[in-house]
Amino acid sequence: LQLRKMEGLPEDVRQQAESLLRQQQQQQQQGAQMMAPSLDILMDEADPEQLKYLLTMRAQMPDDVFRQAMMLLPRRDSASGEEEEQTLDSLMRQADPEHLQHLLLHKDQQGMSDDIFFQALKLLPERAAPAELLPPPTHSVGLDVLGEPTEVPHGMTAAERSAWERDGMFWRRKVFTREQALVCKEAVRAACTEHVAPLGMISGPGARVFFADDPTAPPCITEIVTAPGVLGPVREIVGDNTDYLYTKVVWKDAEVQTGFGWHWDHAYWGGAPKYSTWVALDDAEIANGCLQLVPGSHKIIPQLRERFCKDFRRQRDEVEDPWLTRSGGPPTKGDDFIIEQDALDVFLKEHGLGRETHDAVAGDVLFFSSYTLHSSHRNQIGSADRWALISTYRDASTEDSSRVFLRPRPVLRGACSALGRKAASENPTPKAELTARYILPGSEVHEAAKMILRDGVAVH
Repeated sequence: LQLRKMEGLPEDVRQQAESLLRQQQQQQQQGAQMMAPSLDILMDEADPEQLKYLLTMRAQMPDDVFRQAMMLLPRRDSASGEEEEQTLDSLMRQADPEHLQHLLLHKDQQGMSDDIFFQALKLLPERAAPAELLPPPTHSVGLDVLGEPTEVPHGMTAAERSAWERDGMFWRRKVFTREQALVCKEAVRAACTEHVAPLGMISGPGARVFFADDPTAPPCITEIVTAPGVLGPVREIVGDNTDYLYTKVVWKDAEVQTGFGWHWDHAYWGGAPKYSTWVALDDAEIANGCLQLVPGSHKIIPQLRERFCKDFRRQRDEVEDPWLTRSGGPPTKGDDFIIEQDALDVFLKEHGLGRETHDAVAGDVLFFSSYTLHSSHRNQIGSADRWALISTYRDASTEDSSRVFLRPRPVLRGACSALGRKAASENPTPKAELTARYILPGSEVHEAAKMILRDGVAVH
């Protein structure tokens, strides 16, 4: 019921959920042992360490909640056994959604019993609108890192620099060996299933997102995004102080038939300009869905936006399939970009540009701007695999209003990759935040969410 507003679930799903909830409530009233004991139990079972933890959250905690925790702690510390007149039921009911969510996500560490956990799970939707459940704001990493400026990667060749300025893109071939690409493909394939991926990280047909601090990301992703053959051009394109934002794994195979309609990535992210690499983990051609690109399109984005782009994510009709155009079908008003092929060809010809099909060999790397217009061919059923990594970077010295990337990882500081690694090690994501943002398979919250979204409703 809570995800109804955020995920656009069909009306019949909402009605079924409400019906099931009423049945459970009726069973509870008839004496069935369901999951709604009084939160007085939390008062009875709370130990001093739990109360002390609440006090460490003073900056976010309302004054009345803080005072009550302060009042409870001495009685628990003294082990006097005296009963407290006020119960933790009132404490929970005054806590804001962030506190309730934190309790849910730290069940194991705080020794919370199952009945308390489910009571908190029940309270959270009552206390929070969907917007309040969003992760914390963007974390920025400082630019100043002490150390000698060593390991500065080489930049672009003259030909690459010319292509970048003219086209907003260029290929660097055979950056990785076929063997390296295959090893990485198998590693990310294993991480791209709902049994392994955190809740919500599988973002659509044939796609999984790994943010820079994702604890489930295979090590090969880090090796690729920080390889000298990648960071060299990135340093010259982005700047001496570069943050790595995320990698999106995209795949097509004999069973997954999909394409992606024409678009430019900046429309999804907003904020400061960003720059990406597309790393081929398989050979790519038309049959298995290789890329289409429009060199030079980064210079005509205002005209493209005026001609084709809708008010992004505000005109969706949820009864329509937002992936339809991207998978090769006709455009619908439910899609973010309505760019028909014939109309695009006419538009590009007016501006002296044209679309191109680009094959790739495993290990090739495409460097492209977030303003470069691109798409992919729809693969054929039974075609060979086509796996790729799309990694994105930004200039760490430029203010970015985008809230998509919460924990960037510094990969270059002062043009030095060694300093970037040092900056990353000095700014780890706190375990509490990792737990709150990545709802991992096997955790209590993940299992509860699966239970809520069972009966054929996709967990992601």
